[in-house]
Amino acid sequence: MGIHQPIDGLAERDRLRREGQVLRGQFVDGFARLEASVFDYVQRLGLKLPINAPFSQRAKALAAARASFRHPAKLDDRLAEVAEMAALRADIVHSVLSVAMCWDGKDEVRLFLFRNAGNPARPVLMLAPEALKKAATRVATLAHQFSQQQLKAPAPTDRASTSG
Repeated sequence: MGIHQPIDGLAERDRLRREGQVLRGQFVDGFARLEASVFDYVQRLGLKLPINAPFSQRAKALAAARASFRHPAKLDDRLAEVAEMAALRADIVHSVLSVAMCWDGKDEVRLFLFRNAGNPARPVLMLAPEALKKAATRVATLAHQFSQQQLKAPAPTDRASTSG
C-alpha cells in the first residue's frame, strides 16, 4: 500500500496549463499546415473561390473536384477527417484554456477545458492531455497526408497537324 498525497494545486495547475498551451499550439500549427495544403490544391486546380473564402468552402470545392485526384476515395476519407478536425479546431482556437484537476484520494484526473467564446451555448470540450496530444499529432499527420494527394495527369492536347 503506497502513500497517496494530493497534487500541489497551484504549481501543478500552472504546469498543466503550460503543457496545454504547448499542445494547443502544436494543434493550431498542424491545422495551419493543413489549411495551406488545401489552399494549394484549390490554387493548383484553378478553382474559383474568393481569396478570403472560409476553409469549409475550400474543402467543399475540393470535394466537388474529386475527379481531378488520382485517388478520390482517399481524398474523401481525408476530407471527412478534415471536417472532424475543423470542429475540434473551432473549440480549441476560440476558447480560453482552463484546466481541471480532480483527486479523490485514489485516482487523479487532469483535463483541459475549452469553452467556445463565440458559441457559449455549446457544451464545454473536455480533453485529457493525452487526447489533445493525439489530436495535435493526428492533424499534423493529416496535413502531411493531404499534401501528398496526387492529381491526375492533365489530358494530352491534340496538336494540329502543320503539314504543308
